[in-house]
Amino acid sequence: MQRKVLRYSLLCVSLLPLLVNMGITQTLEASDSGYGINGGEGAAQSTTAIDTGVGIKNGEVWIWGYKGSGQQGNGSTNGNLYDRDRVPEKIASLQNIVSVSGGAYHLLAVDYEGYVFGWGLNARGETGCGHTGIVSIPCEVKGTDGQRLRVRQAVGAGEYNSIYLDLNGNVLTSGSSAFGQLGLGPKAKNTATPTKIDLNGEVARLIGAAYEGGFAVTYDKNSWDTNEQNVWAWGRDFYSSLGLYASGDNYVRSPMKVENLKPYANKIVKIAGGYQYGVALLNDGKVIGWGWYRSVGQSCNSSRVNTTKSPIPVEVPFPPKMVNGVLVPSKVVQMESYFTSTIVLTNHNEIYTFGTSVESAYDNIQGTCPKLANITDEFRNEHSTLDSEGNRIPGSIVKIGRGKHHITYEMSDGTAWGVGYNAGGQIFYGAGLIRDFPGQQLRDLQ
Repeated sequence: MQRKVLRYSLLCVSLLPLLVNMGITQTLEASDSGYGINGGEGAAQSTTAIDTGVGIKNGEVWIWGYKGSGQQGNGSTNGNLYDRDRVPEKIASLQNIVSVSGGAYHLLAVDYEGYVFGWGLNARGETGCGHTGIVSIPCEVKGTDGQRLRVRQAVGAGEYNSIYLDLNGNVLTSGSSAFGQLGLGPKAKNTATPTKIDLNGEVARLIGAAYEGGFAVTYDKNSWDTNEQNVWAWGRDFYSSLGLYASGDNYVRSPMKVENLKPYANKIVKIAGGYQYGVALLNDGKVIGWGWYRSVGQSCNSSRVNTTKSPIPVEVPFPPKMVNGVLVPSKVVQMESYFTSTIVLTNHNEIYTFGTSVESAYDNIQGTCPKLANITDEFRNEHSTLDSEGNRIPGSIVKIGRGKHHITYEMSDGTAWGVGYNAGGQIFYGAGLIRDFPGQQLRDLQ
């Protein structure tokens, strides 16, 4: 039997090496190539999906795991009753896709020109397709002017809402308004068409999804000093998760400036929010967090959980590493965060997690320092690669990604691995929890 090697990108649950299709065994490997919007094909991207996995190969989108709300994108809304229903299937109508994101059960793809396509569960208008009800074939997302929406950044999404940053620096939202996620004002209802929010005339350069809200990093287009930037937030500020209020469960229905984040605004390269906290990755490799301090690693060297709930940002501590006899600081090169936990990849090629344990949907390991993933030298050697002279190089981690309750990562040898919740078959065919690293290699039923 002939073996075909296809390279896929890792998104919310990464890839599945070994797809059995029509009698041909195909090995799906993680890819480290990249182009286009926000890292493009090959970038390990995150969604907030609960049970669905997504991959991109040569601009084509593949779906596996749970597909019962139209996620398959082929007109079907059949659930995955059997393991055979969970195998990767291609969405034929999507081409030249460079990024995919999405919420609990809806998905949004962006092509190389920046046009957006939505599909999946759409009870609140979260797909941006202009109507409600399941969208089983991807639609072309349009703005309130009826024109196709083009974005400059991969779309962000909460559970049941979506955030878009258009080419002019406008931020638009669609979906649920239950907690102010749309940022469209106190009287706003759910909307199925992406609608511009009011940022007081400022231009956004970056957006980020919170658990039930959103962030935008902006500047004044009329100012000569573009380093004078602001962070805006809207939605549910629970335990200071948006960095706005010091206490309580607040619904922020119109965007507000996050004054405590202003000193960091021009350094932020990624921003995200969870159920009880928020985090931002800075351009110097540091990570700051706010909200419930137990969720941002603020109980180090203490036997008691830090119960502080504060909008004041603090630095998340990552230990230095001894390199050739010298202690070298750890800098974060990639961060993926959602719901109750965060995963980072450092310059030392190490994965750390913090917040509620991402190893299981049910483990409530909170308030500890960032935890080093157990990816041993032995494991790296098992996944070694060859250099140009034929020498073996220990395997390295090239990308990380995550869903709501699970995380994934790619190794340099092309394998992909998953840790966490697996009820929909988003990591492997079957149900169950993978509680610890290195996790389960994503593979087929053989």
